[in-house]
Amino acid sequence: MKTRKLQSIFLSLGVILLPLTVSNLALANISAKGLKTTLNRTLSGTYDEGTWGGKGSNETWNHSWTMVGDEAVQLNNIKEVDGEFTANLKIAWKCKHTREDYNFAGVRKGKYDDRYSGYVTAEVAVGSIAGQSKIFVNNINNTYRNFRCGNSLVSKLKKLNQSEL
Repeated sequence: MKTRKLQSIFLSLGVILLPLTVSNLALANISAKGLKTTLNRTLSGTYDEGTWGGKGSNETWNHSWTMVGDEAVQLNNIKEVDGEFTANLKIAWKCKHTREDYNFAGVRKGKYDDRYSGYVTAEVAVGSIAGQSKIFVNNINNTYRNFRCGNSLVSKLKKLNQSEL
């Protein structure tokens, strides 16, 4: 008899809690869409990562990168707790690396193009502090850590940390 009562209680709780869970997930999904829109607007574009040359070298190097397509910003593993949510962020990028060689008189001898693609991952959270919705970005990781491609994206994400939505 006790088993039946427990089953009945759990069933009742399930019926009550299921709609709450569904509405919380819907709220997190709406918040995630807002975050995704904000990230797309803030981070999209083409970035010139600068020109540099080695000391005493006759080479000039250029990098530029752009986000890849409309789905460049991906949010996965979205979780919502008490009106705040967390997600895993993945941003795809492609990079063009150009090297120009010059002779001693400054005349260009050659030009070489390399193309790379990769992504930056991070953990994002959206929450409220003193009534202001803020985004928090942690554990940022670029697939090319020791390479300039994507570094300006990492810098933008760091600047975005703790900013208002």
